[in-house]
Amino acid sequence: MTIKERVVHIATHKGLGKVSFFSALGLSYANFKGPQKLSALSAETLVRILRQYPEISPVWLLMGEGAMLREEQQLNEQSVALAAEETQQHLIQAQDKTIRSLERQIEFLEREIQFLRQP
Repeated sequence: MTIKERVVHIATHKGLGKVSFFSALGLSYANFKGPQKLSALSAETLVRILRQYPEISPVWLLMGEGAMLREEQQLNEQSVALAAEETQQHLIQAQDKTIRSLERQIEFLEREIQFLRQP
C-alpha cells in the first residue's frame, strides 16, 4: 500500500466522504486516484494530515509499518511515566531541602551543647 492509499484508508476508516475529506485538508481527491496516486506527497501535506488526525501513527502513514492508530494505552503510559518522573524529581528536591534544614538544626544544637558545657 502506498502513502496515498494509506491516506485514502484514513478517510474510509473515519467514515468520511473522500471529496470532503481531501477538501478539508486542502487537497484534491483527483490526486489520490488513477495514475496520480503513484505520485509523491509533499512533507507539508504529510504534516497537515498528521496534525489534523493526531491519532494516526506517523510510522504507519510514512512506512506502512505497525498499526494505523497510535495506541492510546502507549500514549497514556508515556504520560504516566513523565508525570511519575516529575513527581520523583519534586520529592528528591523536597528531601534535599529537608536534609539541609536538619543539618543546620544539628549544627545549631551542637553549638548550643558546646556553649552549655563551658564552665
